[in-house]
Amino acid sequence: MPVPILPGCCLMMRRAAFEATGGWDGGLLHRGGVDNEMSVRLWLLGYDLMIAPQVVVRHRFRASSPYPVGWPQYLHNRLRLAFAHLSALRLAKVVRALHKHEAFGEAMALLVEGDISFRRREMMARRVRNDDWYFERFGMKW
Repeated sequence: MPVPILPGCCLMMRRAAFEATGGWDGGLLHRGGVDNEMSVRLWLLGYDLMIAPQVVVRHRFRASSPYPVGWPQYLHNRLRLAFAHLSALRLAKVVRALHKHEAFGEAMALLVEGDISFRRREMMARRVRNDDWYFERFGMKW
């Protein structure tokens, strides 16, 4: 069955599709949201994301994270997804939803110091579906 987001802990695809779509977004920082960005990008590039509900996946959680996790980087990744893939209207909604967070300014600084303008142009040029299609496809009213 089709799903809007596939969790990275149990994501599987052919290497050719992974490479053709650019793999993991190297502009994302640390961890947090890489699977969200990958999923949205795959849908917009014309791929279908499916789950097999009968499959059971177990995930071993650690007592503490071996990866650095910080709010500026976490918010940066959310903003990067929005700036790379969403229409101006939805992008404005994301900014309004996050702007009061104390790490928002630092997250925005990280975003503009990166390649987000190039990334947005590249993604808009390559996609075969738009975010209106994506949100309508999954009945999301946002």
